[in-house]
Amino acid sequence: MTVRIIHHLFKQRIYHPAIASLLRGLLQGLSWVYGAMSYIRNLCYDFNLRPIHRFDNAFVISIGNIAVGGTGKTPCVAYMVRLLQDRFHIAVVSRGYGRKTRMDRIVNSTDSAATVGDEPLQLYQQFEATKHPPVIAVGNSRASIIAKVLQAHPQVQLILLDDGFQHRSVHRDLNVVLTTFDNPFFLDQMLPLGTLREHKQAIQRADMVFVTKCPVALSEDKQAYFRQQITAYKKRELPIFFTHLRYLPPIGFNIQEAFNKDAAIMLLTGIADTKPLVSYVKQTYQLVAHHAFSDHHMFTKRDVQQIVAAFTRIPQQKKCIFTTEKDAARLLDPTIYPMLQDIPIFLLPIAMHVGDQEAALHAVLLDCIQPKLPRMRSESSRYSIA
Repeated sequence: MTVRIIHHLFKQRIYHPAIASLLRGLLQGLSWVYGAMSYIRNLCYDFNLRPIHRFDNAFVISIGNIAVGGTGKTPCVAYMVRLLQDRFHIAVVSRGYGRKTRMDRIVNSTDSAATVGDEPLQLYQQFEATKHPPVIAVGNSRASIIAKVLQAHPQVQLILLDDGFQHRSVHRDLNVVLTTFDNPFFLDQMLPLGTLREHKQAIQRADMVFVTKCPVALSEDKQAYFRQQITAYKKRELPIFFTHLRYLPPIGFNIQEAFNKDAAIMLLTGIADTKPLVSYVKQTYQLVAHHAFSDHHMFTKRDVQQIVAAFTRIPQQKKCIFTTEKDAARLLDPTIYPMLQDIPIFLLPIAMHVGDQEAALHAVLLDCIQPKLPRMRSESSRYSIA
């Protein structure tokens, strides 16, 4: 956290040039140390000095990134589930960041953000009412929880590793790497000078790249530029898809009333990258305040008291709070939820959109998955891939 604060202050350019130069040197030195540690760790896996667990009875897809935070992994996981859930039995496995439990858990209807983490709970709630809901599981050891999932749900054919790119102890059949349009990995630097948690050359392990949070209208020239830059590190052609975020109509969180389009909006967030969301709400609605907390922030009674007080001070008669599905998972905590009952809160659902590349993406995924799934499992499954 201290390193992030120093990095933020440095980016604000508030220091005397001599101090800024000294600070840059410090961050550069820390970046070299961090980069060396990351490089040595990867070498241990490359030369089989660290064990890699294989699961031959399921196809494993890792969805991750090289940079820290805010690349849109959860919308991407949700998108992949929607794209493939009618064809395969799916399980989503993650660490469950921010949860207060330590044991491996398969998410069920009694869980909360405190027991499984906000993002796994969000995914569970999104898909629990669908025809073929995925198994959602969390565990500190990905290998351990995958083994337990396959034992408890032997029908599972496809495992999605949420934020799994650096977790090399599990062999994956397909590595999907996300990088944002505004801060692509090839223009970034190693932590703490930049946001990369691995060297840029780590992209060589990728089998597919999603450029996320793109403008809806992305020119062919810009796409060609990204392809050229990414391919330069990969040193061979690989599928690259350009995605953007699509915001859906507001949904009542604690009320049944329809959203009033003339209402003043107070935005409440605890996510890594608020820029796209804030921009959208400003352009589409009447945004009057934004209360931003850190990513995965567990709301306290004091936080909620401050939120309620700030909402009360908004002078407009018609007003409400917008928040994300991820934040809503934490607002459901029974110690704070009753404090919000008198305030109209709406969720602003978000979805990743691939556009006219979706058919090509679907074809590439099936070409990768079909040959590797055990034939016995595929023939017996009600989601036949034959």
